[in-house]
Parts: sequence; structure tokens; C-alpha cells
Amino acid sequence: MYRETYYDFCAPAYRRYLEPMVSPLLDLLLSSLHLSSEDRVLDICTGTGLVLEKLRLRFPNTYFLVGIDISLPMLKQAQTRTLPHNEISLVRMEAEQLALTSNHFSLVTMHMALHHLKVKKALGEILRVLRPGGMLAIQVFDPIRNRAREYSLIDKLFYLLCERAQKYFTLNPSTQLQTVRQQHHQKEADTKDHQPPNKPPNSNFQPQTLQVLAQEVGFSQVNCSSLTAQISFPDVEAIFHYHINQLPYYQKEFAEMPAEKKARFLSALAANVKKHCQNIQGAFVQNYPLTQLFAYK
Repeated sequence: MYRETYYDFCAPAYRRYLEPMVSPLLDLLLSSLHLSSEDRVLDICTGTGLVLEKLRLRFPNTYFLVGIDISLPMLKQAQTRTLPHNEISLVRMEAEQLALTSNHFSLVTMHMALHHLKVKKALGEILRVLRPGGMLAIQVFDPIRNRAREYSLIDKLFYLLCERAQKYFTLNPSTQLQTVRQQHHQKEADTKDHQPPNKPPNSNFQPQTLQVLAQEVGFSQVNCSSLTAQISFPDVEAIFHYHINQLPYYQKEFAEMPAEKKARFLSALAANVKKHCQNIQGAFVQNYPLTQLFAYK
């Protein structure tokens, strides 16, 4: 399974390099939630456990938290967090086939993961395990608004990275990363519900379409909206790791690169990145369009 392999590779670097970027986006989702001591919460595609940790900090009296993920290495990363394991359960499980009791959870969360799933099947399973009156809260990148521009900053940075890295790495990052991206997009396209062949992957994350899918499986009071948030990269090295995390070979080669060569590479990358990023208090900042969904059973 592609997404399992992808996140198995990402796991060692995910907490260090990707979590700091997406953590502020998650705060936007969690700020709308209210939990009591009797609530049971399920976090789907929990990964390294960031959502569980933030929920526990915001709602210390919440009765029970469960996190599921298909990637065992990601769950092992979650186990390293300082979480009260007598109150938090981590389980390896498919999101589209939840081996969980029906009508059990008062809240289900999913952060930046919906694009990996068979959307309608996953929503149906979530509806099944929610208790009557329970809520689903989802946040995902909105690639349609991202692609409305000529090409997004994420792609600009990707091509800048490849262009600069060709001079410093043994293998050609451009070829390697392009191959991974093509495989990723093809796999994602193959798993979509109601995905016409002439539409780009992830097109069903437009708010209107996602709202319809949620209503079709049986959710009520569906509120799906668009917003824009910022991801802040503290330096160009963070940008490099954010993009290169799916190819551990380059992480290893970068780590073993002589200090002088590494400094030249980062300097060359920084000179180009500054042309395309806002620079706020020394950090590189990019606006990202998001879709958020809140729905009730």
C-alpha cells in the first residue's frame, strides 16, 4: 500500500521537520472544539500523535482518546510522546475499515489525511462509529485553490530545490522526486470516489463537493468552509527537509555532507527562496488554502 510505505519512510523525520510546520494549522481546527470529561475521541490517521497530544493539553479531563494509523513506524513515534498511555490507545488500523464499536465516539478528528483515503468509504465508517449527536472535524489542504495560481509556492520551492541540489547530490533529486510525485498522484487518483479521469487528484476537497459527500453518507448539520493559513519555515534547511523527507537517501547524504559543502548548498537555495517567500522576522512564510469540515451524526 503506497501511503503505508510513504509514511513508514517519513516517520523518523516527521516530528522534527514536518510537525512544526503543520502544528499551527491544527490549532485552527482544534480551537473550534469543546469536550467534556465523558467524551470519547478517535483520531484517524493519527501519525506521530500530534493531534492526541494537543487534545490532551486542551482538554485534560477528556475521558478517553484513541489514535489509529496504518503506519507502524508512525505509531511508534507517537508512543514516544509524554502521553498518559492508560488513557490513550494507539492502534494500527485501516481508516476505511474501522475495527471499532458502532455508536461509540463523541468526536472523530482527521488532520491532513483525507487525501490518502477512499473518501466516501472512510466517511461512512466514521459515521458508523460516531454516537448519535457526535461530531466529525476534518482539516485538509485545498489543492484547487492552490492550483488556481500559475503554480504554487510549494512547486516553486520544489523546482528550486531540485535545480540547486543537482550540483550537490550523488543522484539527481529532480528525477527522483518527480518519480515519487508522479507515483503519489497516480495512487491518490486511483483511490478517489466520484473521480472523473479529466480532473486533477484531490478535486473532491473543494468545500461544496466534500459537503455533498458527507451528506450523502448520512451526516447532518454539515459545515464545510475555506480558509487560508500560514506555514512558517524557520530557515531554508527546514524547507529542504520538508520536501526531501519522502526520500531517506537524501536525508542521509545531506547529514553526511561536509559542513562547507552543506553551507554552500543552503546558501544557494536561500538566495532563490527569498525571491518567492515572504520573510517575516527571519522566517520564510507561505499562505496555504485549507478546507475544514464539521459534521454531526
